[in-house]
Amino acid sequence: MTANIKSPFFYLALITLIVYCPTLLNGFQYEWDDQWILLDNPFVTNGSLSSAIYHFKNFYGGQYSPVNTYYYKLIYELFGFSPVAFHAASLVVHIGTTLLVYCFVSKLIVLMKPGYAQKRVMLFAFVTALVFAVHPLQVEAVAWASASKIVLYAFFIVLACCAYLKYTRLGSYLWLLVVMLLYLIAFACKEQAIIFPLNLVVLDYALGRFKKQNMVKGVLCRKIVLEKIPFFAVALLLWYFSSQNNLGGFQSPAYPFSQRIFIGAHSFVMYIFRFLAPVKLYYYYFYPMAPGDAVPVAYGIYLLLSVLVFIFFIYHFRHKNKVLATGFLFFLVNILLVLHVLPMPRGYATADRFMYLGTAGCTLSLCWIVQYVWSKYQKLRGLLLSTITVFLVLIALHSFFRVARWKDSTALKEEVKELLENRKKKDINTNSNIQNR
Repeated sequence: MTANIKSPFFYLALITLIVYCPTLLNGFQYEWDDQWILLDNPFVTNGSLSSAIYHFKNFYGGQYSPVNTYYYKLIYELFGFSPVAFHAASLVVHIGTTLLVYCFVSKLIVLMKPGYAQKRVMLFAFVTALVFAVHPLQVEAVAWASASKIVLYAFFIVLACCAYLKYTRLGSYLWLLVVMLLYLIAFACKEQAIIFPLNLVVLDYALGRFKKQNMVKGVLCRKIVLEKIPFFAVALLLWYFSSQNNLGGFQSPAYPFSQRIFIGAHSFVMYIFRFLAPVKLYYYYFYPMAPGDAVPVAYGIYLLLSVLVFIFFIYHFRHKNKVLATGFLFFLVNILLVLHVLPMPRGYATADRFMYLGTAGCTLSLCWIVQYVWSKYQKLRGLLLSTITVFLVLIALHSFFRVARWKDSTALKEEVKELLENRKKKDINTNSNIQNR
C-alpha cells in the first residue's frame, strides 16, 4: 500500500485522519462500559501466563474478545491508561481497515466485472472506502474506546476476504489456511465474527463460482462444498463454545419469536435508513416495547418495507446485477446476528457500531445504482454529481462534529436526555396501568 501523494491510499488516510482528529481530545466513557471493559479489566494489567490462558478459554462480562483485551494491554504497557493513546490506536486501525476495503473492493470488481475500465473500478473502490471511512454510523466504533473490538474484528474480516480472493485466483490451499487463521483471530476480537463463513458464500456468488456450467462439471461444485466444510465446522464449534457461556441460544426469555420478527424488520429498515439519512443518531436505541407488551401496530410497516427491499434485491439478483446484489448480501450477512431474530443478550434494539462492516456493502450497492442512473440518464448527471458531492461533504462534517459528542459520558448522554425522560414517564405510566388492572 504505497502512500505517495498521488495514491488513493494517501487521500483516504488523510481525509479519515482529518474527520476523526477530534477523537484525540476525548476522554474515557466512565459511565458507558470503559470502566469494566478497559480500566478495571484485570486481564489488561495482569501479564501472567495463567491469566492469558484463562482469558482465551473463557468469556469476560458476557463477551469473548481476548485479542482485543491484549490489544488494550499492549497500549497500556506503552502509554498507561492514556485516552489519547487508546483513541489514536482505534483511529489507526480504522484507517487500516479503510485501506483494506479499497483493496478488497477493487480486486473484487476486477474479478466480477473484468470488462470494467480501470477508472471505473478505482472510482467504485475509492467511493466505497471513503463512505466506509467517514460515514457517521462509523463514529461510535472509532470514537469509543470500548468499541475497539469492532474495528479490530472488521480489520481481520476484510483481510480474510482479501486472502480468499487470492485463494480463488491461485488455488493454493495455503491461502485457505491463511483465511482460516484470520477468521479465528477475528472471532477472538469479537464473537460477531462467527458469521464469517457466509461471507465466503457471498464471494463465491460474486465470483461466479455457482455458474451452471461449473455445477454441471461437478468437480468445482464438490470443491466449493469441501473447502467450506472446515469453516462451517469451526463456526459450529465456536457457537457451541459460546452457548456454554450463555451466548447464542435460540430462546429469548424477553421476546418470543413472533415479536422478534417485527423487531428484526424494524432493525433492518432502520440500518438502511440511517445509512441513507444519518439523522438522529444516538449511542442508545430503545426496544419498541417492554418485555411482555404487545408489538406496536405501526411496526407492521417495517415488515412491509423489509419485504419490499427483498423484492427489489431479488429482482436485481435475477437480472444478474452482481455488484448491487453482492453489496446487499455483504450488508445483510454482517448484520444478520444483530437483527434480534436470533436472540442476543443486548439491552438495545440497534447500535450504530453494528453497521460498521455493513456500511461497505450498502455503499457498494449504492455505487452501482448511481452509475446506472449516470449512464442511463445523461441529463441528470449534473444533478447527480452535485448530490453525491453534497452527500459526501455532509456526512464527513456530521462525523467530524459527532466525534466530539463522545468527549465524555456527560456529553454523550446529553443527546438522549429527553429520550430517557420520556422513557421513564412511559415506564411509570405502564406500571400505574398494571397496578390499576
